[in-house]
Amino acid sequence: LELKDNTGITLKEAASQNGAQLAKIATARRRPEELKAFLELHIEQGRVLEETENKIGIVTAIAAPTRWQITIQGRADHSGATPMALRRDALTAAAELILAVERHGWTESPYQSVATVGVLRLEPGAMNVIPGRVNLGLDIRGIDPDSIRRIVDGVGRDLKDICQRRKVQAKVQELASDKPVVLDKTIINTIEEVCEELTVPYMLMPSGAGHDAMNMAKLTPTGLIFVPCKDGISHNPKEKAILDDIALGAEVLLHTILKLAH
Repeated sequence: LELKDNTGITLKEAASQNGAQLAKIATARRRPEELKAFLELHIEQGRVLEETENKIGIVTAIAAPTRWQITIQGRADHSGATPMALRRDALTAAAELILAVERHGWTESPYQSVATVGVLRLEPGAMNVIPGRVNLGLDIRGIDPDSIRRIVDGVGRDLKDICQRRKVQAKVQELASDKPVVLDKTIINTIEEVCEELTVPYMLMPSGAGHDAMNMAKLTPTGLIFVPCKDGISHNPKEKAILDDIALGAEVLLHTILKLAH
């Protein structure tokens, strides 16, 4: 609850400002024995269903994020007065690290792992000053814990090597290190049966994005159904799903619930 966004507002403050009564949060808890199953319907947030012309994605596992905040410290010297041999450029070190992250992501892609640097901030941010400090946000995701560990270890080794060669320092803060979630096989099979009965084109697939189903799987058998979204766009005003696809997803969801209930 004390985590802050880039404006300094804590999660606790944001929740309270939007009506959440955090002092009473425990009263919302449900006991696992009260639950038979949990099913979630969601857009894919990617392009796989669209590219393969499948209407339903049956999620087998949900990737969990390992996240690092990396700070690389060099020297903010004058860009014109500092010869190349005397530079300790934090940004070029960061650039080399970003390419290393991409390389490890490609190496582990057969295991459905990915690696991304999605945040990059540099200081002081002037055209005539060599970047002295860079902050990076690293996001590693996958459904194979061993594959995730190989990426983590590889990036760590590369960061150490880059710092030694370029004479910069680095600080790493681990923000998250969650475990992938495997979804309930019985529910997966039930969704498959429904798709076959309704003659709906479907595929089994992992989810690279997190969902409520990740947390519910700790309490009860859980399933996750995807429908396509146009161009894979998500968390964006241009996000769009075709109404017929949403309706078909809702129909698969309904029939799955009915099968599980009986």
